[in-house]
Amino acid sequence: MNNQKEELESKNLNHLGIIAGIIDEIGIVQKINEIFFVDVREKVNTGEVVKAIVLNFKEINQKNLRRVFDN
Repeated sequence: MNNQKEELESKNLNHLGIIAGIIDEIGIVQKINEIFFVDVREKVNTGEVVKAIVLNFKEINQKNLRRVFDN
């Protein structure tokens, strides 16, 4: 019998971790980068930008959008 205690750590991923994992598993970033030209000078490629937009959509969607009219 082993009396050593193993330390466990848990992290709260909420929905963003799940969505990011699905995006990675499906390979959306790679598929987008196959369609669009990837310049080696870019720090962030098109696929990563689309992933960021998807992950941030819920936050953007919850904010009230208001239209400002010029009078």
